[in-house]
Amino acid sequence: MINYQYFYDAVKTNYSFFAEKAVSWDSLDRIYRPMVHDSLSNDSLYHILATMLHTLQDGHVNLYINHNRSRNADWYLDYPSNFNRDFVHRVYWGKDYETSGALVNTWIDSVGYVYYGSFSSGFSKGNLNYVLNKFADAKGLIIDVRNNGGGAMSNMFKLCERFVPEKTWMGMLQYKTGPGTSDFSQPDSIFVKPLIDYKKKAEEEAKKKKKAKEEDTPQDSISIKRTGAGQWMVQDTATMMLNKPIVLLVNRHSYSATNFFAAFMSTLPNVTLIGDRSGGGGGIPVSFELPNGWTFRLSATRTWLPDGTDIETGIAPDIYQNTGPEDELQGVDAIIEKAKTHILGISTGPQ
Repeated sequence: MINYQYFYDAVKTNYSFFAEKAVSWDSLDRIYRPMVHDSLSNDSLYHILATMLHTLQDGHVNLYINHNRSRNADWYLDYPSNFNRDFVHRVYWGKDYETSGALVNTWIDSVGYVYYGSFSSGFSKGNLNYVLNKFADAKGLIIDVRNNGGGAMSNMFKLCERFVPEKTWMGMLQYKTGPGTSDFSQPDSIFVKPLIDYKKKAEEEAKKKKKAKEEDTPQDSISIKRTGAGQWMVQDTATMMLNKPIVLLVNRHSYSATNFFAAFMSTLPNVTLIGDRSGGGGGIPVSFELPNGWTFRLSATRTWLPDGTDIETGIAPDIYQNTGPEDELQGVDAIIEKAKTHILGISTGPQ
């Protein structure tokens, strides 16, 4: 009983989405507590605790034992896949693609394409500089994060910072602080800062040009230049993309850190989400250990965008588009094709 009581208290105090999931933890307790007794087998106790957690319908909630891990994957298993990596590799990446860190990148006609399969996989500042320089003259950029199940939030922010012109308010975050469904900390603002303060840089450049004009001094144009072995740089890589159309490809398996990335990118004016709703996962998980040594993790925060959108259940795309075997028989990934058409339509439209 001591393991059950610890489990019950920890979940009630720390889980952040009871209200959003319309789950009464006390009602579940009234059902399952009578089944727990000191002579209960480990298998039976595991089944009870796992069943209670499954009710939360949360991919960040798991119970770990020596030979198993409880999970709820309904958030993506009940939806179309919308991504066949092998097909995309053969038809779109081909043999000439590059891998810059974990960033698969290639050209699709006149559009830049980047596939990032896991936020657990790293990339460097130089990797991003190279990719953005490579697509400096592209009509736009496709960032494909389908089937990216998440990973390190630090990589998510490292990618986001290349697409904002200045310090940008992306949303609010709260921590669960007590057993009540409304027991949360005061909201903390989430900001993304650009790698370089482009607004300040632009102001400085404007002052230099004004001074040069007044003094009748010629100005050198911005150019790509090499600054050491393997170090490709440009004065500001992100400004290349600030006014270009960017399309983010998402599906239901775009979860956790990828869901945050989709949510934050969706607030930018030149970004369009195409595909299916992202998988969700708007809470940061924390882990606990039962007295018997089993561990479990829970979503202990909640996040919402500046417009009040709670990101836990995923971000709706701007353009819904499915793809599957019928499209593959025609030799296309319909989501990539929709993204390409969208970008080229903007690029060739009224200026």
